[in-house]
Amino acid sequence: MSSYVRQFIATFGSAPGVSEDEFQASMAQALYLANNSTIQAFVNRRAGNLCDRLLNLDDDSAVARQLYLTLVTRKPSSEEAGEVVAHLTGRDAKER
Repeated sequence: MSSYVRQFIATFGSAPGVSEDEFQASMAQALYLANNSTIQAFVNRRAGNLCDRLLNLDDDSAVARQLYLTLVTRKPSSEEAGEVVAHLTGRDAKER
């Protein structure tokens, strides 16, 4: 197993035999996602990856649809799509 997979499991995994009914991110988890160079390399825009495809879409509803289809393998509900559109509204390309 690669070192970044072990680090990810150590950061996000629960103890063996402990099920999680709800997810509440910790500060360590948020900082890991925001600052880890390996994670950033995975999500930085590259030709044809998800970030690239999303940033090439002109319609925020299409962005919501593509995000949901890619990440959770279903179309977003009207409410979910509305939340994505509201989050993107008024943001420039760098903030998206």
